[in-house]
Amino acid sequence: MFIVALAFASILPAVTAHNTGYVVDAIYGTTPAIDGVVSNGEWDDARNVTIDMPSPGYRSTIYVKHDAAHYLFIAFNVPDATLVDISSDSINVLFDPLHQGDVYPQTDDIGLWVTRSGTIGESNGTGSEWQETSVSGWIAAVSSTSEGWQVELGIEFSKLGITSKIAKTIGAAFQVFDCLALIVNIETGEIMGRIMSFGSWPPEEAHYDPWNPSSWGDLNYGVPVIIIPPKEPLPVTVTFQVSGLGDDALGVVLTVEGTEYTFTQLPVSFIWEVGSTHTVAASDPVSAGSGKQYAWVSWSDGGGQTHSYTTPSSDETVTANYKSQYQLTMQVNPTGGGTTNPAVGTHWYDSGQTLSIQAFPTSGYTFSSWSGSGSGSYSGASNPADVTINGPITETANFQPTFNPPIRVSKNTYYSGYPSAAASGSYVYVAWEDWTPVSGSGGYPEIWLRVSSDYGANFGSPIRISTNTYNSVNPSVAAYGSYVYVAWEDFTPVSGSGSAPEIWMRISSNNGASFGSAIRISTNTYESCLPSVAASGSYVYVAWMDSTPVSGSGGSFEIWVRVSSNYGASFGPAIRISTNTGESAYPSVTVSGSYVYVAWMDSTPVSGSGGLPEIWMRVSSNNGGTFSPPIRISTNTYDSWHPSLAVSGSYVYVAWQDDTPVSGSGSQPEIWLRVGS
Repeated sequence: MFIVALAFASILPAVTAHNTGYVVDAIYGTTPAIDGVVSNGEWDDARNVTIDMPSPGYRSTIYVKHDAAHYLFIAFNVPDATLVDISSDSINVLFDPLHQGDVYPQTDDIGLWVTRSGTIGESNGTGSEWQETSVSGWIAAVSSTSEGWQVELGIEFSKLGITSKIAKTIGAAFQVFDCLALIVNIETGEIMGRIMSFGSWPPEEAHYDPWNPSSWGDLNYGVPVIIIPPKEPLPVTVTFQVSGLGDDALGVVLTVEGTEYTFTQLPVSFIWEVGSTHTVAASDPVSAGSGKQYAWVSWSDGGGQTHSYTTPSSDETVTANYKSQYQLTMQVNPTGGGTTNPAVGTHWYDSGQTLSIQAFPTSGYTFSSWSGSGSGSYSGASNPADVTINGPITETANFQPTFNPPIRVSKNTYYSGYPSAAASGSYVYVAWEDWTPVSGSGGYPEIWLRVSSDYGANFGSPIRISTNTYNSVNPSVAAYGSYVYVAWEDFTPVSGSGSAPEIWMRISSNNGASFGSAIRISTNTYESCLPSVAASGSYVYVAWMDSTPVSGSGGSFEIWVRVSSNYGASFGPAIRISTNTGESAYPSVTVSGSYVYVAWMDSTPVSGSGGLPEIWMRVSSNNGGTFSPPIRISTNTYDSWHPSLAVSGSYVYVAWQDDTPVSGSGSQPEIWLRVGS
């Protein structure tokens, strides 16, 4: 405890104190900036006392002075380097304005407290205890570093019953609390308590008791001072606050004289000299989490977002006004299908604002619908459409490809069938089986190809791929970059074929301008048919169905694959994909990066198949080096036929023909699709 002697008379008579020697004189001095920083020289004209903390062993200094007119100023410099719980580290200032003592806090007694985390509070005596009340008549600011923390307080004379130029002595005490450790339940992590260090002025050995105002000391006249006329004009209190922000405001909101303040630290007040100038700034925008922000609108004093503020002649509150905004995210599906207004990306709009959104399809697409999410969004086919910004909104413009009139690719009076198409960049390739008699065909079908370099707008002349006098049927074409691969089933007798069809391939490295010689893919004396080709990078994959008897095949067809890693220059050995005694047929292969997918129809009886064929698939993640166990795609008791595969990124699509009766099918086969990711 101590006595704060606020001297305004020239000579004050001495009085014996309960705690003899614990007296401090609040003398006239310059007005400090109440910013929480005890700057060099700022408190040199103040009197001070010290508090020794028993643990961890440091000394805090408390400064006291006044402006002879309006405020009592107090500053704490606490060199506490322990940062255990800054919300528990605190300083207390106790006042007995009437200096009437008593053994319990009386109704005139005041307790002010400030935590290291910046929380301030106030209590009043009730005659028997301390009771928390609202904060009024004083301001405080805190600064904290790893080396310690500081507090500055400005307390109005009227709160302490002080009248300018009239001497008055009041009882007072200072306290410092330091949290040294937390007591934690090791099983639950719950904080059970804290180990605190405590120091005071007067010290405990002087019988100090914060609950006993009589122990805070008596009046002590006898301090010679000079009467100092009050300053004119008096310093004023300027308070900065915000309007329009909520508790969700994040980060720095206001900056005053270089010091940043968050929403929870506002309002903040300063004691400034009339006419002094200070720089203030409002942050713009202020984040409020995902999809929400606050935009600065104006200052109540009419200044810009960052401006120089001149202290007026009376107390003033200055308000930074904000408005809520939400994020609108515009997207298109698929990419490249069109554009939007607002443009694709993120935009910010005022809360409650209604705006029009519009979609513009690119060539080859038509607008389909909007898919919206968020309060005030729109979903539907209207274009343009209105959305109301009641919260974060995402709007996706969906487009569908449009198709030009059919293009006739084969032009003859004979049978053309079994087409296969592939595309890479602007190049489109269509292969087919054609019975048109040509030289050297022996009257049997050949494989032909036409190429377009402008996305199918125009096609070049037909290119003859197979050149022999036997059946060439069931083509499959694939393309990657400038490489084009055409495989087919060919009945031309060759050594080791046993007069059964084999799988052959021709390759072009220049977008189909020329092709290399035919490459034999299957090499056995049994039937090899229905090839399927896929390519990615330098890798080429050819799958086919083969009746060559192998262990466990039961004499039925199996699915095989060969892989080339050098654009088809050479192929590795055949890999057996299906391994069962039922017939495996109609292979389809596709590839994405290092992932290879092979699907086929398999008649092996399994649970729930009714003894009829199902669709199965195997996957390789290492360019065909190894394959996963078979995955069952169709699960019904009716025929499932003719699978077709496609892949994009991590998404895999399997389509097939299925005889399962369903409503509206007329008991005819339907097409089904399964998607995997």
